[in-house]
Amino acid sequence: MESKHRKYELYLILSPKIDSETSELERCVEILKNVGGVVDCEFSYGKSKLAYKIKQNQEGYVNVIQFISSPEVIKDIERDLGHNEKVLRFLVTALDKHAIAYYDSKRKTDKQEQEKESLDNIDAANEK
Repeated sequence: MESKHRKYELYLILSPKIDSETSELERCVEILKNVGGVVDCEFSYGKSKLAYKIKQNQEGYVNVIQFISSPEVIKDIERDLGHNEKVLRFLVTALDKHAIAYYDSKRKTDKQEQEKESLDNIDAANEK
């Protein structure tokens, strides 16, 4: 029986002691792809101070990855991330239709703002 794919969000807090946040984030994305997930978008919030220590760390790199996958592989993703010592905490949540609509509208608005900003930059350069 084939299961329906759903949209999920993976919250990650990575160790501040890693050499490169992007390389470790790429490893986490690779874990998602290896189990059949398709990454929709990634958000990186940089290094943040944590409310309390996690594994003797007061800071961590906070990231959010939205992906599409079947529900059966979520346990595999959680197992693989749990074995990764550079991941301090993670949480996988399924997005409902309201959250999906919100993120889609937010992405559309952000894209329009970026296009407007680039047009303004071009106009400013042409005026010089």
